[in-house]
Amino acid sequence: MTHNSKRKLVIFLTIDCLRPDHLRINKYHRNTAPNLEKFVKNGVSFSNAIANGPETSSSFSSIFTSILPYLNGDFSPLPNQKITFPQVLNENKIICYGIHSNPNLGRFFNYHRGFDIFLDSLELNHEIDIKKKGDMSGKKPLMIKELIMNHISKFLRNIIFKKIFFKIINHLARCEKIRSILNNIDFLRDNITLINRKEFTASYIVKKLINFIENFNSTRSLFIWAHFMDVHWPYNPPLKNLLKFRKNSIDANESDFLLNNLFWSHKNQMTPEMLNKLIDLYDGEINYVDEQLGKLFNYLIKRFKKHCLIIITADHGESFYEHKFLSHGGQVYDELLRVPLFIIELGKKPKIKRISEMVQLMDIAPTILDYFGVIIPNLFQGRNLFPIMQDREINRKDFVISESYQKAGRFRRNSKLGYKIFSIRKKTWKYIYDEEKNEEYLYNLIEDQGEKINLIKQNSNLVDEFRDIKNKHLQSIIESNEKSKIMHAIRGLNIKI
Repeated sequence: MTHNSKRKLVIFLTIDCLRPDHLRINKYHRNTAPNLEKFVKNGVSFSNAIANGPETSSSFSSIFTSILPYLNGDFSPLPNQKITFPQVLNENKIICYGIHSNPNLGRFFNYHRGFDIFLDSLELNHEIDIKKKGDMSGKKPLMIKELIMNHISKFLRNIIFKKIFFKIINHLARCEKIRSILNNIDFLRDNITLINRKEFTASYIVKKLINFIENFNSTRSLFIWAHFMDVHWPYNPPLKNLLKFRKNSIDANESDFLLNNLFWSHKNQMTPEMLNKLIDLYDGEINYVDEQLGKLFNYLIKRFKKHCLIIITADHGESFYEHKFLSHGGQVYDELLRVPLFIIELGKKPKIKRISEMVQLMDIAPTILDYFGVIIPNLFQGRNLFPIMQDREINRKDFVISESYQKAGRFRRNSKLGYKIFSIRKKTWKYIYDEEKNEEYLYNLIEDQGEKINLIKQNSNLVDEFRDIKNKHLQSIIESNEKSKIMHAIRGLNIKI
């Protein structure tokens, strides 16, 4: 990437399922992410960042559109009337590059909109050549190793071969030593597990990012989004990362039981020992991602002295049986809604290094637009974070809404398949409404951080305040969705407005 004083680079890194309380910077007892901790010391840490949804679909909807999930036609797939911030960037001549492997973030769900290059591990022909737009000198010629791997990948993607090949691989993986070898060599992890699980590893993504930035020749500004899936279930860290947090490995049969049988049918089976092993595996994955991110951070520090903004967050957290369930989705407790958020601008020292003021993930889009000097659409509900980082007051609501759909505790994509569940959070209080059970919950987040004691019957005045917000929100959902239907009908008739 050549120097241009007017050009800017924003790198937006999202790590699926990363809990803030599993980072030492937030007083976790393990040093799971030393590279991240070192890097973010040069930026701003938000200690009270809240996701607007408890799982990928609802959370990323708000991240990309800066609108609450229920509004303007729901969230999965993203309706066409919801404009994503990459679309706004692209309309303003900023090149957008995205790479991910989450099935909820692909073209079917409309997350490709606005990207010049969109790499999706679930698609075979997923790359849009930006050269067609005349902004780059073209792709760098493939190295011999890359050519060989391309041919091998095409061969391995043959359906008949895959069935035979991975039966052999899975059989070999039952041997602990062989499994360790397969999982610990980056070359094998990037190429064999990628084809098997259809998932870009952190190592693969970091290599792609560095290579792309190094060979980027356009005179235009660049936005990069990369999503890392390694911390997501099934936790399968390389042995060297796992052994940083336990004395011995977990054999293949036990790992399979923990991550498959127990993880999805854990009622009356969970023991403290089992839970600790799951957390060990989870922390090992965090450490693996951090190890790879360290390579990216080192490259960026050497490569850029200014005009480079890095934002790091998670779409949601992960539950480890705090409320008798594992994984995420279908609930709106804090183990799912609290997320890490770091903003680092290379070459600049922040005025404030740690911000405790409550912010939300739909604040990220307007922040990125402002950094590029792009006008923030009036429809965006989030607020630019730069004034807060500069210790200036801004006009914003004193509550945050997080929402999704669920049925019997499991995530559902829309109101036809499930029921509304959402939370309204103020500084010290949190209200939850469960439509399926027609129940309300109120928690004091200072005295009851684990959200165990429901005070809904003991604070009538406060409950009335939350109910008023709830009722207005439910009404706004009806109104916004009616407007969306009209807009959709007008577009279908090709009527210009």
